[in-house]
Amino acid sequence: MTTKQSAFLAAVRRKGALALFLALATLALAGGAITTFNAPGAGKGSGQGTQAFDIIESGLIQGFYFDGSNVAHGFLRTSGGKISSFDVLGAGQLMFQGTFPAALNSFGTSVGYYVDGGYVVHGFRRSSGGTVTNINVAGATGTIAGNINRTGEIAGFYIDSAGATHGFFRASNGTVLTFDAPGAGSGNGQGTVIPLSCCLNDSGEVTGFYVDSTGVNHGFVRAPSGAITTFDVPGSGTVSGQGTLGEAINSDGTVVGNYVDEMSRSHGFIRASDGSLTTFDVPDNPHTFPIYITSTGEITGSYQDKRSVWNGFVRKPNGAIIKFEAPGAGTQPGHGTFPTSENSLGAITGYSIDDNGVVHGFLRP
Repeated sequence: MTTKQSAFLAAVRRKGALALFLALATLALAGGAITTFNAPGAGKGSGQGTQAFDIIESGLIQGFYFDGSNVAHGFLRTSGGKISSFDVLGAGQLMFQGTFPAALNSFGTSVGYYVDGGYVVHGFRRSSGGTVTNINVAGATGTIAGNINRTGEIAGFYIDSAGATHGFFRASNGTVLTFDAPGAGSGNGQGTVIPLSCCLNDSGEVTGFYVDSTGVNHGFVRAPSGAITTFDVPGSGTVSGQGTLGEAINSDGTVVGNYVDEMSRSHGFIRASDGSLTTFDVPDNPHTFPIYITSTGEITGSYQDKRSVWNGFVRKPNGAIIKFEAPGAGTQPGHGTFPTSENSLGAITGYSIDDNGVVHGFLRP
């Protein structure tokens, strides 16, 4: 695997966000039992295991797992707890190759990416019946299909020969449009990024972020017409690695994400469809990362505490914040609980990393 390919794969697996200050936040202990689960065949070594990525109204969960050879495989978990695995034809069977589902719509159609035997990345669409369609943007050296809505529209990004990323939108009829946010850089590690799973709503609005020529991040929203609005949260840092990152958008066009300030601390933000901004933090913790927002405005994500351990949170529409941890989540730096998605009924899925570095899926009802 080349250095460029390795960096790209690391970037697309990232599904994090950050957060800001909320003076009126209320903290409470989480209620409800959390179920942990492991896909059959999931490895038991450090960095191996089960990562749940998306959950829909029926309770169906999708994700992937690394086996004992560090090969990735897709899985589906029903509301009854039955887990089945799948591999996309053409996915490689060497270390860090395989199948990586990223998003699931309400009809059970999924999108994601797979890494072939030459470490080339390809997008895919998989119907509820298992039929797979490859998605490769013309001229790209790698394609990530990371989001799908109810109408079958798909959004993602691709990498070019210079190592820059660009957005794409695939209509339900298969037509692909590519785009760049105004101000996006064109060098290696720069460009337009659409994070995985929850950055496309049913109206066809897309959110994400772009990295400019100096390495600073900026948020954007792309309308169904193709018009792109860029934004920066006040207080965002202005040096490389800092700035504003859009991470999710709901049916109302409300965006959540994170911004990194000049001290490189991460804070959460909420951007309403009219452009107004609210910022918040999980109080008394250095970093907050919102990752998902429901149609009712409930937000889930993770925060990093003063020990550099990760924990989950839910922010209610009234601003109250509930913390939670998956059973068995590790207490070492970099370990802990990582929510990734929430359905309309308030069920949250994600994954945890235990003290041995093994990854486990979880469901919080």
